[in-house]
Amino acid sequence: MLQLMEHYEHLDEEWRDKDRFLELMVVDGCFLLEFLSNDTKHFRDYDYSDPIFGYHSFKSILSQNIRRDMFLIENQLPLIVLQRLLAPSTYEDAQEVTLYLTLI
Repeated sequence: MLQLMEHYEHLDEEWRDKDRFLELMVVDGCFLLEFLSNDTKHFRDYDYSDPIFGYHSFKSILSQNIRRDMFLIENQLPLIVLQRLLAPSTYEDAQEVTLYLTLI
């Protein structure tokens, strides 16, 4: 955990506590994995009008902005965090997401 925290020198003070930092990594990591795995076959898992994962949001400007924002250096998560979140997964697309993360 401390190794990960060392890579975030400009981290706001509220996230410097180990528990809060872990919460940040898990919540952001889960969001990122869900966002990357979301495609037309997963829309039925969400309300039709969900602002992030709903049917209309997939091709919206918001979705494009989120994708662009994920590539900003200050918004990136270490690959090890995402791999650890995927490790216990029985989700059928977990391997595809892992491969995608490795390629980007």
